[in-house]
Amino acid sequence: LQALRYSGDEPLHGILELSVPLRRTCLRKAGLEVNSLARLFRSLVLESELPDAASAIYHEPDPPIQHIRIRVAEPYISEAAVAAVTAAASSGLISSATQGVQLLEEALQKHFEVPKVQSCSSGYNALVLAMLACNVGPGDEVLIPAFTFIAVQNAVLATGATPVPVDCSPHRYNPGVEEFRASLSSSSKAIVVSHTYGVAADAVGLRQLCSEHNVYFIEDISEAMGAEIDEIGRA
Repeated sequence: LQALRYSGDEPLHGILELSVPLRRTCLRKAGLEVNSLARLFRSLVLESELPDAASAIYHEPDPPIQHIRIRVAEPYISEAAVAAVTAAASSGLISSATQGVQLLEEALQKHFEVPKVQSCSSGYNALVLAMLACNVGPGDEVLIPAFTFIAVQNAVLATGATPVPVDCSPHRYNPGVEEFRASLSSSSKAIVVSHTYGVAADAVGLRQLCSEHNVYFIEDISEAMGAEIDEIGRA
């Protein structure tokens, strides 16, 4: 760093040519954060003489990597859930044939008042299973939320069908009836709604839309299990 300070512009340009991850690694090894590097740039040359990369760092320095954490949602994990996972791990009974899985299926069957519940290893596999049950395949289109987890699109692709992303309603996390309606075509086979972040979409209106156009309605409730809506579709 001292050599950089007193040796003129050439070493400065050499460091700027490094990739951002490599530059960060060098800074961490030297015990210097990006904010400090910006100050060092300023002490070496005038702002007007800085290369574009240096100017960008000076005006908007990256935050310290080891102190930054941005979450799109805060998960709720109860003490009972932690205890159940700990008990399963301690007992070694972690396969899909254990009593815990059976109890979960029975609880969901009772809660949703359905004749059958089939647990899966992931939400992705559950979506693939649901689409295969609806005979979704090559040549079909499946309407999905544009703002959702990539597993939804991947599940459609796994069947050979074509995913059609549908944008959210204004000021909402999910597409509404009119957004899905505008994206329907003669090739539409199913509509998937994800209830993003646990905020329930208008399942009542969407079910009616699917009934009118003879397409399947698939609810991905992995983020909204237990959420309720009233008779007109409000959460």
